[in-house]
Amino acid sequence: MLFRSDETIFGELDAGAHGDEGSQLARDAAFWEVASRICADGTFDAAEQERMAAVFGDDRVTSLKDLLQHGSRSDAIGLIDERLRGKREELETAPIATRDRARSLVRSFEETT
Repeated sequence: MLFRSDETIFGELDAGAHGDEGSQLARDAAFWEVASRICADGTFDAAEQERMAAVFGDDRVTSLKDLLQHGSRSDAIGLIDERLRGKREELETAPIATRDRARSLVRSFEETT
């Protein structure tokens, strides 16, 4: 018997229930959640960058590095927290599959070594 991955199932559910927007919302919300957690301790070391790239892609890592390097730490954290709050608000009205996908992406980051 062939088993499909959670990734495939979540993708299909998001596409059916909320279109590609649901999948993008899940990725965005998870990204800002992870960014907030990373920046809370004041570091974004090479290991964290590598883990983040594995889950969200190199372009997101580059953007976060630029944000952290080209402004004050407090401004960067403020922007990250603002984006996170916005995505959390959007998730509140999103289908359950989209919320589950966002949690799954955060767990993927946490489990990546």
